[in-house]
Amino acid sequence: MQNSCAEIKIRAERRIGEFSKKLPSIGHRPKASHDGELPKTQILKDAGIKHHERYEAIADIPEEKFEEMWGCSGARAVWFYVLMHLSVQFK
Repeated sequence: MQNSCAEIKIRAERRIGEFSKKLPSIGHRPKASHDGELPKTQILKDAGIKHHERYEAIADIPEEKFEEMWGCSGARAVWFYVLMHLSVQFK
C-alpha cells in the first residue's frame, strides 16, 4: 500500500513538472508583467506548488527510464535519479 501511494505521488509530481515546464518564464518579478502575465513562480505559488524544480527534474526523466526505475526499486530509484540530476544542475 505504501509503495502504491509513493508511486501515485511521484507520478502526480511528474505531471506537475510537465505542466510547470510549459509555463512561460518571464522572470521572478512578484507582480504581473506589462502585458498582464504573472511570472511562472507566482502562478505555481498561487497553486500551492513549491519545489517545482524538483518536479521538473522528475518530468525530465525519459519515459522509458522512468518506467524502468519503477520495475527496479520504485520511488527510491526515482528520487536518487532526481537528486543526482539536481546536484549536477546546481553545481
